[in-house]
Amino acid sequence: MEYQWIIAAILIGSALFIGRHLVLGRLRKKQITDNFPPAHQKMIIAMASAANTDGELAPAELDTIHEMMNRLSWREYSRDEVQDLILAIEPVATKTQFSKLGKGLLETQKLAILKAAHAVVGSDVNHNNSENSYLSALAAGLKLPTGDVQAVLSR
Repeated sequence: MEYQWIIAAILIGSALFIGRHLVLGRLRKKQITDNFPPAHQKMIIAMASAANTDGELAPAELDTIHEMMNRLSWREYSRDEVQDLILAIEPVATKTQFSKLGKGLLETQKLAILKAAHAVVGSDVNHNNSENSYLSALAAGLKLPTGDVQAVLSR
């Protein structure tokens, strides 16, 4: 008789856990970036922001991000999936947002983020002052040493 109560409690607990998971899963749509570790998520956000800075997603910028996401990933993302993700990400624009990108990361990871954003900006032949300003603000928010920033931006 005692075992029936234990089994019933386990079954009820399992049902509640599964039900909660199903309900929350429907409320929160999974993002492509959820498949990546936090440092890579931040890199994708920085690259998408760099591409969206001038208000136009150039095909070369999309190609660069697509290639980099597939290198970081365990699977191949389609060009359309990457484009949808880029357009869905709200560009990083404030000092606080730039600082949050660097929070909890090693200096090498921060430098990789700057290099990735620079690669996206550099892939577009028509890059402009807004993209240069974005890179400067990103570097400042990441709190990278001036020498490292100059080395990346001079390429």
